[in-house]
Amino acid sequence: MAHNVLVLGAGASSHYNFPVASALVDQAIRWRGSQAVVDMYQPNTPLIEEFAGQLQRSGCTSIDQYVSSITREPLRQIGKQLIALLLSYQEVDSRLYERSAGHWYERVANKLIVPGQLDRFPAYDIGVITFNYDRSFERYLLTALLTRFRDHHPPAAIIEAFRRLPLIHIYGSLGDLPELGTDDKPSRPYGPILDAAVLGQAVGSMQLLGEGRPDDPKSGIAKARELLVNRHGDVVFLGFGYSDDNLTALNLQRNVRGHIVGTIVGYSSAENKQALTVLMQRHGHAGFMHMWNLDVATAVSDWPVSVFGPSK
Repeated sequence: MAHNVLVLGAGASSHYNFPVASALVDQAIRWRGSQAVVDMYQPNTPLIEEFAGQLQRSGCTSIDQYVSSITREPLRQIGKQLIALLLSYQEVDSRLYERSAGHWYERVANKLIVPGQLDRFPAYDIGVITFNYDRSFERYLLTALLTRFRDHHPPAAIIEAFRRLPLIHIYGSLGDLPELGTDDKPSRPYGPILDAAVLGQAVGSMQLLGEGRPDDPKSGIAKARELLVNRHGDVVFLGFGYSDDNLTALNLQRNVRGHIVGTIVGYSSAENKQALTVLMQRHGHAGFMHMWNLDVATAVSDWPVSVFGPSK
């Protein structure tokens, strides 16, 4: 049986107040407006001022895009650190549990969790590839599992059940959550980064455009491509920006055998839809079976079969 793979872009996390790439650029340029950044870089103000000024003049729409174009390592490190620091201050637990129309993590949880049956998690045999560094998706889903089953199962059994859901951060993350950490990688609680040592650990868990090695089986890119090959189902893009570099990382031509479906907010004009079709064709795929000009929450709610595929 073919199994779908959800591919999450920044628009998927934006429902929980995480900035999309262009908004992150704005925050980096206006870094003095963030007390966390000011405090962290107090001894090194000239370097961050140089980075912010060059980023603004570059015309780049993401920090990753700008950093991938420069070679000065101190400035590259500033770029990574700003991404990690600014995103970490949006890792606010209470936001994950606010009831709202855009709360699509809740909808996913109620699709994947069968009441009283931990052994059936996940109820739909999907995989998840995320291009986001934040850990909000796994934080919410793991917390939901622990909360529902803690009276009947030990935490270790619940965490083991969670691990049955393939979840890959293709460019790394801000660090593994403590419950999901391994002995060979440092973990970090969900929440803001408060000191330079923790910031260094988070940056060490991240990769920017051009840094991942597809030939390294331990890299996020290699693991994502392996997941796509093994699943054989449809690829469901949610909140994705469809940059050429990110599509290249997935290697659609070689790895995807099913259909392409996804949200296209910001690409809904006839010309943009045609451009997306041409882009997919350039990456060796016929194009979209469904284009949804919908936010992620509405797409997950209105198109559940297309998103999740058949249940087990």
